[in-house]
Amino acid sequence: MREVVLRPTVLSRGALAVARDLLGTMLVSRVEGRCTAGIILETEAYCGALDGACHAFRYHRSERNASMYTKPGTAYVYLIYGIHHCLNVSCLTREEPHAVLIRGLYPVIGTDTMISRRGLARTADGRLPSNLVDGPGKLCQALGIDRSLDGSSLTDPSAPVFLAEGPGIVAWESTARIGLGGRGAFASLPWRFVARQTGDDILPSFW
Repeated sequence: MREVVLRPTVLSRGALAVARDLLGTMLVSRVEGRCTAGIILETEAYCGALDGACHAFRYHRSERNASMYTKPGTAYVYLIYGIHHCLNVSCLTREEPHAVLIRGLYPVIGTDTMISRRGLARTADGRLPSNLVDGPGKLCQALGIDRSLDGSSLTDPSAPVFLAEGPGIVAWESTARIGLGGRGAFASLPWRFVARQTGDDILPSFW
């Protein structure tokens, strides 16, 4: 795998642009000394003070979301329901905190480690389970990402988790973000981005 770490300047833009451009990049983890990685296939943009679904809506600031108010490319990791971790990439600026939620991956490296961490098993014919990394909590569990990584750099190749260049995505679509009931008009904004290509489609041009 070519580990060319994403430049911080790529992330020094608004969440809508970053969310689209993260599709097709690689999320790499070396947590616990075990390398796991996947191609990002699904993201959601959270656009700061004007976005009623964003943790920084109206410039809200707390101990929980402090990583949104740091340099672009910082990991913002939080818990939902007190159980599942979610990984976000901070972007834009310290003063205008945007973030991109990583929602889904195509697993490419360390798949047996991912399966073990998720408590799953391969199918009877040896294939990966279809639900291995198809959600934000699932991919964090598979890659060993938890709150201890909140505030770490995602543009440092020596960090436990970082973003790297990948094969890229040619075709994508946008939809409403998931799980935002009660957020009014903000719930219907088409700020979820999903690759229309599968990992099987894009891998041959990458390896």
